[in-house]
Amino acid sequence: MLDLKAMPLLDADVRKNLSAGFYPSGHMVYLDGGSRTALKADLARLYDAATTDHQAVARIRMLQARKA
Repeated sequence: MLDLKAMPLLDADVRKNLSAGFYPSGHMVYLDGGSRTALKADLARLYDAATTDHQAVARIRMLQARKA
């Protein structure tokens, strides 16, 4: 099984965008209130980070326009 440390990602910019977390509920996060709350907070941080990086959003829009 590969974990993030073992993945062959040589680009430091790519590596810094990856993270892993642990939820006490395991893979069935929806069954545990504390794990659901933690996952929701983690996802909110992910979405905020993804949408506030204006340079990245502009690059994505440029690439999407090329495909259209």
